[in-house]
Amino acid sequence: MSGEDRYLQLADIAAEQWGMVTTAQARQAQVSAQQVARLTKRGVLNRMQHGVYRLAGVPEDPMAELKAAWLALEPQTTASERLRRPDPRGVISHRSAATLHRLGELDTDTHEFIVAKPRRSRHRDVRLHVRAKTDWDIVAGLPTTTVAVTIADLAATRTDGAQFAGVLRNALDYRLLSPDELAQLLRPYAHLYGAPLGDGKALLALLVQRMNRVEPTPPVDSVGLGQLSRVGDERGAEPVADATHARGSALGGPGHAAARRAAAEAARRAATRRTATAAADAARLQARMAALRHHEPLADGREVSLDE
Repeated sequence: MSGEDRYLQLADIAAEQWGMVTTAQARQAQVSAQQVARLTKRGVLNRMQHGVYRLAGVPEDPMAELKAAWLALEPQTTASERLRRPDPRGVISHRSAATLHRLGELDTDTHEFIVAKPRRSRHRDVRLHVRAKTDWDIVAGLPTTTVAVTIADLAATRTDGAQFAGVLRNALDYRLLSPDELAQLLRPYAHLYGAPLGDGKALLALLVQRMNRVEPTPPVDSVGLGQLSRVGDERGAEPVADATHARGSALGGPGHAAARRAAAEAARRAATRRTATAAADAARLQARMAALRHHEPLADGREVSLDE
């Protein structure tokens, strides 16, 4: 096999795993570590971390470092082979999984994985949790704990209450889990957050009061989660076209002062609408949880519906 053929084989491997290749995979393609170093020096490859490289020219990916860390857990095996196994030798979990599911806004300086057997990582930004088996889906091409497992893991590790409330808010808004399912899921961890032992409904009601007042971001497509119907869709799209147009007009021309005033007024109206919508959402969620906890009808006489 010629050198050019070996390099093309390397490109084929990278094409199936986000433009990345490991030195172990390169070795299997008969490309030595010295040749990988030369390709890096020539700008053909970019080093992601020890033993993991990315082809030059591959589009930027906000999850590139997480993907490189996952590849490094078993560098000799391609991503497609690992994903076909019941145990992909590393499942993205905890805060890293929440980020992939677009749940809350958590600090993710550390890449977290669940592995079946105890092992060590040479990377300080990798944290391994040992669990013989866990439920997972494929999200953004990576094996990731399911939404339910992710939320349970965050609760078990005592994630900050305000940040955890944002996670629950998104799970409810995306209708990934119902309030009743969340309450059941939170039962073992209620006392960790100051709620009565085993009272998941009390904990959920407590966290509902702390939920962020920001609009959720759309979830990424994932295998096994199905089509999602967001509560946020009921609010309608935010009418910001006028403000955007006014900002563009303010860049120049004789009417720039009037355009700036129009933009400021449009922004003020949009902020007022968002504040009112957030307050209504919070009140509705609190009323729903109070009715769920005490088995009472809502204020307008309707019975509680978890699918509203």
